[in-house]
Amino acid sequence: MSSVIESELTDSSSVRRFRSASTATVSSCPTISNKNKLQKPHRKSSSLPAETVEYLKAWMMSPEHVAHPYPTEQEKSQIMADTGIELKQLTNWFVNNRK
Repeated sequence: MSSVIESELTDSSSVRRFRSASTATVSSCPTISNKNKLQKPHRKSSSLPAETVEYLKAWMMSPEHVAHPYPTEQEKSQIMADTGIELKQLTNWFVNNRK
């Protein structure tokens, strides 16, 4: 009986089918850490350029804005044009720095 199993195991078509099935299963599995938790993708940490931060701080602390540091849509457009940052970055910076 073992000769039948050995002949089936050494059959090249069986080996190819087994290899292709096993590699397909492994490649489609999510990455798992040592603690059996799914790994989260790493987020790119980026901060704004120092010149941009200086500009935003100066705007926020200026006498006309310090009491109400909420830029209008026109002011946001001007700040984005002057600094080169996107609306999402600008909004997030103000949210974080008004705290």
